[in-house]
Amino acid sequence: MISTSRTDADGRCGDLKADAAPGCYRLTFNTGAYLKAHPDLARAVVAAVVDAETMINDPGQTDKIVQVAVDNMKGFDPALLRAFIVKYRGIFRPVATQKQIENVETYLQGAGILSTAIPYDKVIAAGFMPQDFAAPGGK
Repeated sequence: MISTSRTDADGRCGDLKADAAPGCYRLTFNTGAYLKAHPDLARAVVAAVVDAETMINDPGQTDKIVQVAVDNMKGFDPALLRAFIVKYRGIFRPVATQKQIENVETYLQGAGILSTAIPYDKVIAAGFMPQDFAAPGGK
């Protein structure tokens, strides 16, 4: 399993639930072997993402989402988060199509971050990813 994180200007990130520096994020990439050894964990993470993106796509949940952020995150403007959710909620979809992955790879190659494209089946663990997403993309 490979884990990466971005830190603030002083190199700090902190515990994301308690004292994270503004702008910190962590990404976790799992190998096929890890996914095979822990399929229940992988499915639970995917289910949590689907639940979160379903909430984001429901305009009636915006207040609750902003409150969760207020209660758990430091260094952001709640009004800015609300505006972002309202403007971009339609992009939160837990299904990564082959075309979407190709678009990201094209960008990464253009930026000099990725030298060659990686086959879709090497990027996406399709057996764990939803094939469909019922929540409407919306404004």
